[in-house]
Amino acid sequence: NGLRAFLDTLARKQKSQGDLLRQGTNRGQNDDVHVDVYGSVRFFGLDCGKRAIYSTVSFAQPYQGNRVTKAKRVEFWEQSQKRLMQGSLVFFVRCNIVGPSSAQDWPAAQVVPGIVAYRNINSLAKDGRYSRIHISLTDPKSYVTILNATSSYQSKGSHEQWYLVEPSGGFFESYRSALGALQNRLPTAFPFGKYLAPTEEETETMLATGVRVDPPMYARSPNFRFDLSILLKGRGFKLDVTNPVSIAKGIKVLQESKVLDITQSKALVEALSREVALVNGPPGTGKTRTGVELMRVLLHNKQAMDNRPILCICYTNHALDQFLEHLLDKEITNIIRVGSRSKSERLGLCNLRVRQKTTRKSFQMRKANRESNQKWKFLSGAIKELQTALRSDVLSWKNMEPYLANGPDQWKQFNQPRLPSGSSSDEYKDDGFTRFRQWLVDIDGGEWRGEDLEPHTHETRGTDRPLELLNGDVWEMSSPERKTLSDSWKPVVREFMMNNLAELLEEAKKTIDAKDTLFDEIRQKTLCQASVIGMTTSGAAKHQALISAVAPKIIICEEAGEVVESHILAALSDSTQHLILIGDHLQLRPQIQTYNLSSDSAVGRHHNLDISLFERLVTAKKNPLPMSQLTIQRRMRPEISSLIRNTLYPGLEDGENVNYPHVNGMNTDLYFMDHAHPQDSKDEFGVQSFANTFEVKMVEALVHYLIMNGYNCPGDIAVLTPYLGQLSKLRRCLSDSFMLVMNEQDQEQLDMHDARNESETASSVSKNISLQSQITLQTIDNYQGEEAKIVIISLVRSDVHDDGTVTSFASIGFLKSPNRTNVLLSRAQHGMYLIGNANLMEKAKHGIWPQIVRELRESDRVGEGFPIVCKNHPDIVNVVNTPEMFKKIAPNGGCDRPCGYNMSCGHICPLMCKLEEPGLPSAILGTKNTSMSSVLSDAYAFIHTAIMSVLKHVQKNVETVWRFLSRLLSPDVTKSRIRQSFNAWSRSLRTCH
Repeated sequence: NGLRAFLDTLARKQKSQGDLLRQGTNRGQNDDVHVDVYGSVRFFGLDCGKRAIYSTVSFAQPYQGNRVTKAKRVEFWEQSQKRLMQGSLVFFVRCNIVGPSSAQDWPAAQVVPGIVAYRNINSLAKDGRYSRIHISLTDPKSYVTILNATSSYQSKGSHEQWYLVEPSGGFFESYRSALGALQNRLPTAFPFGKYLAPTEEETETMLATGVRVDPPMYARSPNFRFDLSILLKGRGFKLDVTNPVSIAKGIKVLQESKVLDITQSKALVEALSREVALVNGPPGTGKTRTGVELMRVLLHNKQAMDNRPILCICYTNHALDQFLEHLLDKEITNIIRVGSRSKSERLGLCNLRVRQKTTRKSFQMRKANRESNQKWKFLSGAIKELQTALRSDVLSWKNMEPYLANGPDQWKQFNQPRLPSGSSSDEYKDDGFTRFRQWLVDIDGGEWRGEDLEPHTHETRGTDRPLELLNGDVWEMSSPERKTLSDSWKPVVREFMMNNLAELLEEAKKTIDAKDTLFDEIRQKTLCQASVIGMTTSGAAKHQALISAVAPKIIICEEAGEVVESHILAALSDSTQHLILIGDHLQLRPQIQTYNLSSDSAVGRHHNLDISLFERLVTAKKNPLPMSQLTIQRRMRPEISSLIRNTLYPGLEDGENVNYPHVNGMNTDLYFMDHAHPQDSKDEFGVQSFANTFEVKMVEALVHYLIMNGYNCPGDIAVLTPYLGQLSKLRRCLSDSFMLVMNEQDQEQLDMHDARNESETASSVSKNISLQSQITLQTIDNYQGEEAKIVIISLVRSDVHDDGTVTSFASIGFLKSPNRTNVLLSRAQHGMYLIGNANLMEKAKHGIWPQIVRELRESDRVGEGFPIVCKNHPDIVNVVNTPEMFKKIAPNGGCDRPCGYNMSCGHICPLMCKLEEPGLPSAILGTKNTSMSSVLSDAYAFIHTAIMSVLKHVQKNVETVWRFLSRLLSPDVTKSRIRQSFNAWSRSLRTCH
């Protein structure tokens, strides 16, 4: 869509080149279009990497990186991580910038697709005018097309222009591999066909007899039993999944062991008993724990199941890392993690690239690898030499000889020796290369520096005959005639060279494929030695051939409700006998980039690409598959869980551990602050993501207040919002005071958003970050599976105009999705606070928000301000409806009464009420631990002196004191203890200031 919109703009020729390069202009013409366009494209030939061929390309710096310092350009490209990301799909578009008078006569543009092969920040930011990047073209013949086109395009006076167009709606590699895997599979080759895509006969049979999922094929073997003793703390039990009595007893035994609750025990046994097992779990019900315990059982019985690896797939790298780390916690260490985007240090040694280095290669492997490397080296050199010749204006004999040998008779004249006077053929050796080179030198009147050949007396030296008369002795031609004849050979020879290059490139592609096959053999050997193989779903599709070779019998998918169906199907192989899908179809659906392919679109209902395989199987109108249901949640306090219980999960129960203490400083643990402040205006193109400045300021004030009330540890507070625009404003606001913890996907999308809108990013702002306060800041779509003690939600949308009038056309956007609302309302443990327009949410025509707001109103949890209570004076309750009121009523986290605290200096604190904190200066100074080293004693003395000094200065000295103290302490001193006390003291010090 983005490419089509750009070509339409190009064809209309209504914009200048500068306008074409403004991404906002292109996006503004179509709400679904997201495209980046780069102009002044130049090609610098082909480069051969270790396992790929790519073209080095330069283009004009985007306007955000133009006319700024190199440091700013580096910062821009580092923050724009999704611009020209490695693996992204791009298009070269060629057109004539001096077009005809009417749009109807406009020539069709030439489009060449490619993939970003290598992205180097230094190459992108080195020059102030141009950036460079490496592009691998999808078809080797396209390189020839590029070379042909650029020979005239890069010449002076050319009116042609090349653009680099990058559709930014999605990551190409994430769906390229899945589609490729499906194209290479026959429909009849998929396992579990009677469940995933039953025939009409199978459908009618299941309608008549009911849906029954068979046990896994390996579990039907005679005398096969699952040994559950790994979960039973020494007690033994053998589970026969073909026997209903054994299944019922297995559930009872697991429940009695207290390792799992009743629903988790039932889900685990049923997952072992079904070859296609579906485990559904509402938020907080322990899906991951159930999956981990299931893995323990399967691995404990691995030898009885033919000892093959178990494949674990997840939609995101983060979810995969978390699941594999849980396995490490259970002392399951024989894990191989496939993929380079893992952020887990614990899984570093489990990476495939690390493990395969220790795999012993056979002699045949080493020989094949050596031969392929030699062939690749030869082809790389030949390609480089040939492209250099193509870019040269001078014809070489190596490329001329094949043409002359099969064409004009001049070839014989160049190959017949012309001996110097008095020489014989035995004394002098001459070749065509030498003679042709001399002949070319004479064209320009150059001086030949080789052996003196027989002198020529040219009677026609001054002649300039036309080409059709130049059919005699080449040595009797004048310099102009030689140039005419040479120029006539160039197009034909160039075409011959192009064909030769195409053959070399095709051969290089076959060599790359052969190297990849050899590499896969080494990886296959490494993977077969593992107990667990971890991949993302897109990685599993990409390595489908490798999976088929390893032939795992069991595949487990975590968060299966988020995975598009094609990714699951692409991961299946002929060897798959057991598929276990764990997820929740009522939480986030798969993310797709084209709205018209989603189930919410009238057109998309025929495609339903955002419906996962998990959801399709459990919600099918005919013959839905049986599903195991987890029902006991252990995350949310009852007031919060009731919001999703009464709307989505009527059978959801609260566990015994959710009776948390009340939130400090708040008069209620769940509240919706209703306001009538308008959302921010969009930019000139109408494409800026939604934002609300009032809510940003209110969130900041509430976070400050909660931190002063003791919620200052990692994981205590999470701020969530649906929109990227609001996330950008929150990041700039909160990063001045707090250390922000953000999801990698949010960070990348946010950096791209800020770069496109020329926003000042958080990293470019001078900060005064608190040493101990960490706040989680994320969008809703990237927070599934996470939790926090307190969740603050900024809903953004409003039905109020800037002038205070209310519109009847306002919308709550994609918050109307019950799935997204479900995730939003189920992340909090102790307390949840929403900021938004309650009237607008209640008027929503779709979704569950009307019911939620009504429930909150009935329990008196909706109002124009947050009710806060002083911990020191519980009788004082205030309602705060503006950010400024927090500073006025509770500047130190308490209330507006006098503090009255007896400070260590003997004075009474003159400030307003503040909360007592452990670790005050007196706590440090009043302790003397004689068992600590003298260095630690010096540290205490230094802190005492520093307190007296810092009290007379501004807050910035706290940072200086800590840096000095860090240098003072030796490595063997218990620094963590000193730092904890110092952090507590610095918080109190800021309060005193």
